[in-house]
Amino acid sequence: MVIPPSGSSSDPSSIIVVPAILLDRMSLYSLSHLPQLIYRMRGVATTTRGLEEVAISEITEIVGKNARKAHPGLVTFDCTELDLFMLNFLARSLHRIIMLLIEESFSDAEDIYRKVKEVDFSGYIDENQSFAVRAKRCGTHDFTSMDVASWVGQAVIDSFMEATGKRLTVNLDEPDVIVRVEVRDEMFWLGIDTTGEVSLAKRGYRCFRHPAPLKPTIAYSLVRLSGWHFEESLIDPVCGTGTIPIEAGRYACDLPNTRDVSIYHLPFFMQENFLDIRREHQVINRKLDVLGSDINEKFIQGAKKCARLAGVDVRFMRADAREIPLDYDVIIANPPYGIRMGSPRKLERFYEAFATNLRRYEGSWRCAVIFTARPSSFVRHMGEPERELDVLYGNLPSKVLIYR
Repeated sequence: MVIPPSGSSSDPSSIIVVPAILLDRMSLYSLSHLPQLIYRMRGVATTTRGLEEVAISEITEIVGKNARKAHPGLVTFDCTELDLFMLNFLARSLHRIIMLLIEESFSDAEDIYRKVKEVDFSGYIDENQSFAVRAKRCGTHDFTSMDVASWVGQAVIDSFMEATGKRLTVNLDEPDVIVRVEVRDEMFWLGIDTTGEVSLAKRGYRCFRHPAPLKPTIAYSLVRLSGWHFEESLIDPVCGTGTIPIEAGRYACDLPNTRDVSIYHLPFFMQENFLDIRREHQVINRKLDVLGSDINEKFIQGAKKCARLAGVDVRFMRADAREIPLDYDVIIANPPYGIRMGSPRKLERFYEAFATNLRRYEGSWRCAVIFTARPSSFVRHMGEPERELDVLYGNLPSKVLIYR
């Protein structure tokens, strides 16, 4: 569908294309508000290193825009104000969504300061709001990320002072607005964080402490990499506190992110319109055949509590991954990689027995996805996967092994 902006009728360059997927999601929302929400801009999103392809696919699904991998852990895309909200509201593989203001090369510190100061920040920060700069630097430079934060912070203050005659307040602990900047080799980008200090990976349903919890964004990505269809059965036989089954349930039922992210408080966005869309979002009620099992009964009880808090109807039971029948369509697992198993010999025996059980049911399952920091141990007993992806989980090099 195309919608001409207010006051425009004949200029083809002013026509706005609204993807059908967005119209479907917005249902009852008044289309008369759309022109105010659709200003073209650029966005960047952070995600798990090695799982960018899932993030790129998800961005296209949610907002109908093409995205590309800028570098490990970062994807970029054309977007609108509405897109930024929809990604904060519905994305499950993304950690943080940023509205891009600058993406340029630089020659030195003075060049960074000058280019940042050229932005009129009075259009993005209210005079009564505080701000902070969060900086990251990658590459070889004769300055630090703290230096970058200092230069950018001063440029923001000077820009605002020049535009309004007033000085912005800096609050490094609890800022109202976060300006993010990343310097990488001879390039840098800067933008307004629409998510906030807390990553979207913090879902809010984890109510049980696990010694090695799996990040929900990774769990969701494993589900997507399996190609799971909602009518198929799915099992995680080493589920811990249930993150993979819970994320499968959230995905199948289209459960949104309900956290109070920054985009609801940025004055240049139309928050009331976002709240209307949020209120009208329809969760899908699906009957799922999703099971999580673990040998530890405490983990199973914790998983049940987390699932209730997440609002998903998935099953959990105590069972040993080396013995439980694996006659499911899709198997997704993040087996222990040492911390919980003790000695390397014990870990090797577990991987051997788990792989043996998995092979026993070959022909019953369509796809098995294994996420582990000990890929060689698993491959030694299971054989080479059809596909593997290198993933950085925190600082821990890991692999996704996909068997079909």
